[in-house]
Amino acid sequence: MKTIDELEVKLELLKSDIEKQYEVLSTLKQRKSFLLTSIANATVRERRETERRARNAVSAARQKAKRLAKKYDIEWEDDSYREFGEYNHVHYFPQPIWLNDDPLKDGHYANNWEETLWLVEFYAKHHPEHPDHENREYLEIAPHC
Repeated sequence: MKTIDELEVKLELLKSDIEKQYEVLSTLKQRKSFLLTSIANATVRERRETERRARNAVSAARQKAKRLAKKYDIEWEDDSYREFGEYNHVHYFPQPIWLNDDPLKDGHYANNWEETLWLVEFYAKHHPEHPDHENREYLEIAPHC
């Protein structure tokens, strides 16, 4: 039979083992929390980076469209409006005054800056001073319509 002293020693060993297991468990919970926070932060960073790239692309399209429009005397009517707190981008492109026949039969409007840039580049190619004037094209409808 085991003596009380032996049982007390075993009890102390078991208590210390339990304390060590609690420490390990605590460490694992901290690591889990850290990893979940890191993943959440990475997701937020990725979303922000995606939004920033999208804003940069829109900004680049807007700047290029305005620069080309000024260079080749292309104008558009800005019919954009706000509705229910949302901004609706609408640009209407009449035939440029220096152009005799309109090369685009339908689709003279743009709903974002990328479409606006496409229309400006399309009409710019019809300008006699454009370097790619020989490759101009005539379309029934704009591809974004």
